[in-house]
Amino acid sequence: MLVLEAIADPILLLRRDGTVLRRNRAAAARLPAVLPGRGLAPPGSEEARRLASYLALCARSALPVSGVLDLRVGSRRLRVRCRAAWMEDVQGGCILMHLPGSDPVPEEEPGVAARAEPERDRILTRLHRIGQEERLRLARDLHDQSGQSIAALAMGIGALEKHVASAAGHEQIQRLRAQLDEVSKELHRIAVELRPTALDDFGLGVALRRLVADWGARSGVATDFGCTGREPDLASDVEITLYRLCQEALTNIAKHAAGVTTVSVALQYEGEAVSLIVEDDGVGCREGDLSTTRLVADGKFGIVGMRERVGLVGGQFEIESSPEAGTTLVARIGTPGRRI
Repeated sequence: MLVLEAIADPILLLRRDGTVLRRNRAAAARLPAVLPGRGLAPPGSEEARRLASYLALCARSALPVSGVLDLRVGSRRLRVRCRAAWMEDVQGGCILMHLPGSDPVPEEEPGVAARAEPERDRILTRLHRIGQEERLRLARDLHDQSGQSIAALAMGIGALEKHVASAAGHEQIQRLRAQLDEVSKELHRIAVELRPTALDDFGLGVALRRLVADWGARSGVATDFGCTGREPDLASDVEITLYRLCQEALTNIAKHAAGVTTVSVALQYEGEAVSLIVEDDGVGCREGDLSTTRLVADGKFGIVGMRERVGLVGGQFEIESSPEAGTTLVARIGTPGRRI
């Protein structure tokens, strides 16, 4: 701390969850409301969620990470530029945050924040949809163009084989075929990661049914899938969000739901909305363990990622759990009648 006290800029030592451990004199003078033992952002707030994500990135990185944070101090907001890094040898490990610019932003006029938030959400949603469109285009290109090229190469190797008489030549051709098969499998894997082919081939309901059944067969857990209501023409980003959500939920159950014996997945079309419900009968957890701050601090990013995915398509995400009572995940998304 003697070295930190000599620095003219504010310096904070933080736990992974954003709680302030120590501060230097510059931080005490310029950020008097940032007190040791308190968090940098109100629990459960948007600021706390962003801070938790930033600190988690800092804790995983071997190099300092730059960022911009919005912190609330009473009725005012502080917009701070910062650089933070994980320190292994300080108080058992903590994050050192350097704040070279920490002047308060003037109080906003009434209604400015309320108008800005929806606009920001619309921009993020549009960027998300553009990203999904690009993923879909890449997946189709891999399937169509690369698939045709691989088929042509396979035919060429077959034609070449007719002109090879030596055993060594035939062995080389078999190695080429094996390598081509590996390339084909890898391209297929990448295309599926970009967009599951089952969505295009069969639609969301059938794709989820197959996903759940395959997961149950691999894990040995009894599964049940149900689909109710009439399936609308879902936007592409909504389809992929629900599919990835189910995929991540099943992965989380396999990793964390000790004692689980049954998993139930339901897809419900209800007028202007579609809901995905995933339930398990595992050991569950306490409500406080599901907060974004706690999840990030524990290195459990699956649920945090699910919340962000659903939010980017304008949906709502809820998760309920209690000890020995299993866990229920519910995602509800509007269904515009236009496919992207």
